Amino acid sequence: KTEKKTPAKTQTQTKAPAPAKKNTKPQPKESPKSAPQNEELEQFNRNVSIQFIARGVQTEENNQSYVTLTYQIQNKGKNQIQSLGWVSSYVIGKQTPLYSKELPLEFQPSLASGKQMEITIRLPLSELPEAAQKQFLSKTADIRAINKPKQVSFSSGSKIVVTK
Repeated sequence: KTEKKTPAKTQTQTKAPAPAKKNTKPQPKESPKSAPQNEELEQFNRNVSIQFIARGVQTEENNQSYVTLTYQIQNKGKNQIQSLGWVSSYVIGKQTPLYSKELPLEFQPSLASGKQMEITIRLPLSELPEAAQKQFLSKTADIRAINKPKQVSFSSGSKIVVTK
């Protein structure tokens, strides 16, 4: 007996198209940052350090209460600092700020290069919004300050202006 063998049918397989080759060259990242402001901010931070280190409440004889905010200011630059300005936003955790305050400061005499100084700012408690008053009066509230530099003026007459 002779059998005729027919070749087995072969299925034609279609390959998935090869994945497109990924461009391995780094793409320039476009960012909407304004270079001049970043440059001034970097210069400011090279010259000045502002740290919020303590807070408290004082009540005077006339029953007027004040919030006390203590900062450590350090002159990291080579020139004496004559004046300084920044905005502090006081927050608890990652919440929206309880209160923000612009803090201008004049040094008499100028703050020498390499020196640091503690300064305490007093604000009438009544100036703060009610929610902020409650938090500032609480001894357990973990209030932090986010400082946004504005400007620094040196006794040499030069200035660094980050924001107006």
